[in-house]
Amino acid sequence: MNHLYHVQREVTAYYRHIPHVPDDFPVDPNLLGFMEEAEFRYAFKELAERVGQVYRDMEENPSSYGVPLSDIHEVNENKEDGNLAKASWRSVKRLGDVLQAIGSLGVLDGDGLRIPLADFRQTLKKMTRFQLILDRLIDFGFAIEEYDGAKFRKDAAFFVVSYPDNPRLPSVLKAYALSPGFHADDPHEFYYMDYKRVADRDKLPSNAAALDLAALLDEDHGLLLILLHEHFVGSMGLSAHYKDDSLEYFQKKKRVARFMIDFHTGDVMVILKLKDMDAYGLVIDSLPPELRTYFEKGNCRYCDFQQATAEWCKFRLSWTIDDCRQEGCGFDNFNFINPGSRSYASFARLMELEYSR
Repeated sequence: MNHLYHVQREVTAYYRHIPHVPDDFPVDPNLLGFMEEAEFRYAFKELAERVGQVYRDMEENPSSYGVPLSDIHEVNENKEDGNLAKASWRSVKRLGDVLQAIGSLGVLDGDGLRIPLADFRQTLKKMTRFQLILDRLIDFGFAIEEYDGAKFRKDAAFFVVSYPDNPRLPSVLKAYALSPGFHADDPHEFYYMDYKRVADRDKLPSNAAALDLAALLDEDHGLLLILLHEHFVGSMGLSAHYKDDSLEYFQKKKRVARFMIDFHTGDVMVILKLKDMDAYGLVIDSLPPELRTYFEKGNCRYCDFQQATAEWCKFRLSWTIDDCRQEGCGFDNFNFINPGSRSYASFARLMELEYSR
């Protein structure tokens, strides 16, 4: 759809980030209570689907959620001021913040969660008009006692949130809200309804994060991610770390490769940390044209980052190709934009030459 407001663009990254919930993922047995594992999985899948639907509705009807309505062209043209973009991105979290407050504060009461109203308001004290989020939750199947669609009953000390179409869902929401993050360094994970938070982590496959990310991409980019992940981890012994929009690969403590995803557009970038290109020039000469072009021109800007000079910079790369000496930036060179799965063998070979000698 055409976006008028920057927040509409930002919310797409939230719903596109929600992992597909497997039909048979192993649930942490400590979270089941008196529920069957199949019931828990079914309720969690419905929770993730509803949240995805609400995000999509936020994209279509942003004014109904109390988010900033900054003109998308104004934000894109004024990139020096990142505060407008950050405000849009953070405002999408309103939905997750309300769900987290309901889940973490609620006590099971029949099929619903009984929540102290004063604690709820205190938790969301920085959020103006959180009632708008409650209104939309009601529109998407939730029921909220002591709330009339605009305000809470004047003398209410508690309110109860339930989901009549699936009475197990509030209990699963509570389990999700109280579970520790699967990716410790990802502050956004809660908002992506990542089922791995409530999974029995000892039984998840070691490549679960890679499989989930690959499933969110088109078939060719997904295949490339899986092939690279298996080679980097299985064949080269690199360690993999998931970080919000990327998988990072480390040799000991040194990050040597990244697979990054732009969830706004679906574009991907493969970043390889290559330094000793002159040692494998013949391999570079044999690369397909779409990859060789990255080596044919340097991009060093000869900036003064960290006391760099025109003569020396610790991040500057140098190599010779076609008898021409090139100099590039260690931050920007060899960032391969939207490579296809056919590039896998070339990437694998370059990494082996750089790090397996």
